[in-house]
Amino acid sequence: MELKTEENRMALLNDSFVSEVLLETLSKLQIPTYAQGGLKEKLAGRNIPLLELHEAEAMLKQGNCVVYSNAENFVPLLTSNWNDGGKVEAIKVFKNKFLFRKMLLEFYPDFYFKQIKLSDADVFKPVNGRKLILKPSVGFLSLGVKQFSSENEFKQSMVEAVGEISKYRTAFDSSILDESFFLIEDKVEGGEFACDAYFDENGSAVVLGIYCHAFRDENDFRDVVYYTGKKTVEEQLPLVRDFLEKLSRKIALKRFPIHFEFRVDSNGSLIPMEVNPMRFGGFGLADLPFYCFGINPYEYFLENKKPDWTKILGESNGNYHAFVLGRMEGVETPDVDKFKKTFGKLSAFVPLDYKKFPVFCTAYPESGDLNEILKYVYYDFSSYNSTV
Repeated sequence: MELKTEENRMALLNDSFVSEVLLETLSKLQIPTYAQGGLKEKLAGRNIPLLELHEAEAMLKQGNCVVYSNAENFVPLLTSNWNDGGKVEAIKVFKNKFLFRKMLLEFYPDFYFKQIKLSDADVFKPVNGRKLILKPSVGFLSLGVKQFSSENEFKQSMVEAVGEISKYRTAFDSSILDESFFLIEDKVEGGEFACDAYFDENGSAVVLGIYCHAFRDENDFRDVVYYTGKKTVEEQLPLVRDFLEKLSRKIALKRFPIHFEFRVDSNGSLIPMEVNPMRFGGFGLADLPFYCFGINPYEYFLENKKPDWTKILGESNGNYHAFVLGRMEGVETPDVDKFKKTFGKLSAFVPLDYKKFPVFCTAYPESGDLNEILKYVYYDFSSYNSTV
């Protein structure tokens, strides 16, 4: 296609998971889009203006380019070509959990963290009895995240973490998932949440969605269930806005999307876990506000729109909407239809390539009973092995 210099919005798509809501938005708004690999052919009939790689690189080099990507595979493309040093530096800091912790040290001076090389893991001596979290400094999908409180537990956690990461090494670029360095940090006791937001043209944060990340117990770090609803957003919105204001003081950003995860401790303080740049929640998590509140996060970001949360929450029916991942735990070939039948009301259901990823589907159930949502963190996924 002919590259138009006046275009300043662009999407970068990887075929790991492509949201139907996102594709419809790109078509509606006619956003120039670079589709990686075989995805370009799949999108040929979707009325989306498709870019060649050199055209995407040229747009980035022009500057004043607003970018949304659906995966972090594009980090090398962005950092090598984007004519916006501030955003490039932000991407590098956010993608490295150790640098991220260092940046926020002013706000969390008592929070313990340390980075170690994989090759130096044998000499690390944890303080026995102190609950710590092990995670790859560059990671995704909670792969390699473990908890330990003794030297023996640390050694076992390292073995398990490296094994998990190695299993999915070919599915993700080293800029997304890598076992060379690990971050060790304090475990924060309290509920875990995630948020999709962006910084507008003035550098002010715009919150598009807040989700509670449910777990089976304190040793569970899997991505299985996220849910949202009126109560979830009402309770967390003030804390989220306060943190994003602090973040904007440390690193000035404009027209920049993020997905960040945090915990709320027993004192009611928000402790950030990580910030993921240039995208919203992965594998379709970002679609949750669309099904729950009618907020299309992709359109809101690309069009620089801001949700009126007072009005939206006032009109909410109070039901919970969830994002549930079918995990490949004890599963060789999943019986996707059998798993789908476990849900009541569904807003959407998307099968995934289970041979490539550690999940076989994403589901978006709705219920007025939170227990109907939470039951999936206790599911034995091995019972959904196909007998065919």
